[in-house]
Amino acid sequence: SGAGLLVPWITRTARILVPRITRATQIKWVLSLALLITFAGALRAQIIDRVLAVVVAEPITLSDVTAAMRFGFVPDAPGGQDRVRAALDALIERRLQLIEVNRYLPPEPPAAEVEARLAPIQARFESQAAFEKAMTETGVTLDQLRSRVRDDLRIESYVRQRFGGSYQPG
Repeated sequence: SGAGLLVPWITRTARILVPRITRATQIKWVLSLALLITFAGALRAQIIDRVLAVVVAEPITLSDVTAAMRFGFVPDAPGGQDRVRAALDALIERRLQLIEVNRYLPPEPPAAEVEARLAPIQARFESQAAFEKAMTETGVTLDQLRSRVRDDLRIESYVRQRFGGSYQPG
């Protein structure tokens, strides 16, 4: 008979602890949930760049390919071939060459030679402003361009040391 007295007490206590949810409260919860879902969709991660290849744990992104094409670091695609694919192939080959070059450490090119190679890259653009705009659009800095030119000179030096003057790149 003690259990019979306990049930009404639990029911009264539950009503006090858990207030009744009104229709207005239900609508507020549904609207809050709808807003949360809406904003969660807007906050979803956006693709900033695409990884096109990975060479020895280093990604080559679409931005890398775009910058290489924009600054003339890769040759134009042969007739009818996909430009992005041709540029990507050139960047993959270059990364593999740099791995080999770094094993043998050819001498550092003089700063004057790096600057001399940088001048034609800048000359590809109508003006200094166009050059700077291209750097901004591709996210490339002048130091990164210098580093790219420096690495190109190191590759050329390595090839000359390794294969002599008879080597013709193909």
